[in-house]
Amino acid sequence: MGVRSSLIDAYATASSDVNSTRVMGARKFREAASDSEILELDGVGIPIAGIDTLIRTKLTVRPDDAADRQYLERLRADSDAEFESLSLSSP
Repeated sequence: MGVRSSLIDAYATASSDVNSTRVMGARKFREAASDSEILELDGVGIPIAGIDTLIRTKLTVRPDDAADRQYLERLRADSDAEFESLSLSSP
């Protein structure tokens, strides 16, 4: 994660003329990067956004986004319930 973290920091401080949009973008990028997983495909690591990030991207007024958000929230709830049942059944 050292290289990835360095790239995020470089993005966040790329210019001495940092405006509020760039700072907000860097913060959002850092949040999304911390909520990601690496999928390895043919030896190449590909960052994939986590479910919380995907849900945040669907917080709009578009009807399609609302339907997507509901689906993702159900998926997250099902995943949480499955994890909880596994934790409870472990000795």
